[in-house]
Amino acid sequence: MTLQYTDIMLDLETLGTGNNAAIIQIGAVAFNADGENASLWTDSPGELLEDGQGFRVNVDLGISSKPGEFDAGAIKFWLGQSAEARASIMAEPSFTLGVALESFVAWVNTVSAGPHKVRLWSNGPTFDEVILRAAFTRYDLDLPISFRGSRCCRTMIEMAEQRGWDRKAAAGGSPDDIVKHDALHDAVFQARGVVSQRHYLRLD
Repeated sequence: MTLQYTDIMLDLETLGTGNNAAIIQIGAVAFNADGENASLWTDSPGELLEDGQGFRVNVDLGISSKPGEFDAGAIKFWLGQSAEARASIMAEPSFTLGVALESFVAWVNTVSAGPHKVRLWSNGPTFDEVILRAAFTRYDLDLPISFRGSRCCRTMIEMAEQRGWDRKAAAGGSPDDIVKHDALHDAVFQARGVVSQRHYLRLD
């Protein structure tokens, strides 16, 4: 069944920071930036995987033919993260990067109405989406989302804050259910922020 959400929030966990960084986890959630989004405020973001609204896949870089570039600083960063975050990226099953990308394509095609009818959000224009598109290029695959749909969370945050939106207050209104640096959980948290910001700006 095609759910046809208007927006997708992307989050990646990586072992690098450059455009060709090695991806260890892809997470995403489909939502409607200007529509009904009650399901985003679930007490357990993992539940969104069950109904197809959420996506998360772990990548086994050791068996991937084109894993990307590693960065010592990023590896040190992961050593300092919570046990929950490290458990998330190490959880089975894990797949080659090529299979993970193909799985993401299949999911996008399920939740969206087509490449020109869905927006792809991420937390910055120079990280998640750039790294994902570079991985698709390495594997000669097509990401089924037009570049015209690219959107930036940070821009939305700045616009809303300039109008008086309080990011800390808005975050405090969400359930305490988010595991930082679990790509699905981060995507859900960011999607909640976009929905809240757009609602605030419409009221303003």
